[in-house]
Amino acid sequence: MLFPMTSPSSHLRGALFLISVAGSLGLMVMGILFMLDTVDAAKLFGVPLAGGADGAYVTVAAVRDLSIGVLALVFTLLRDRRAMGLTVLLGAVIPIGDGIVVLLHSPTPFTFLPLHWGGAIGCLAFAFLLLRNLRNGSA
Repeated sequence: MLFPMTSPSSHLRGALFLISVAGSLGLMVMGILFMLDTVDAAKLFGVPLAGGADGAYVTVAAVRDLSIGVLALVFTLLRDRRAMGLTVLLGAVIPIGDGIVVLLHSPTPFTFLPLHWGGAIGCLAFAFLLLRNLRNGSA
């Protein structure tokens, strides 16, 4: 196995655990709030709603954020550092994609790109911290 789960370094603890809990809860809260207020959510996202069924797309993104937050919280509470690291690493695709949507559809994309692509960079950096040195047993 590439990253054996029996290694002590595979257990999520300390600051990495706390950051994982905070990030997971943050995604969950954001998902819930965005489901409740699609108009403001769209403004914060960077692509304003045109009206009609547009709110449904914001709701889909909100459900996505809520579900990723729940998944990340489960891996965090299981203290599975590898699973959390892979979730965050693969989850970086979401803010990258969101940034592309903003770039293509926002009237002011450069106002919102730092939010999305900064989030992607943060995900990649945190994934690196979670996944580094798992193989040789050091944390």
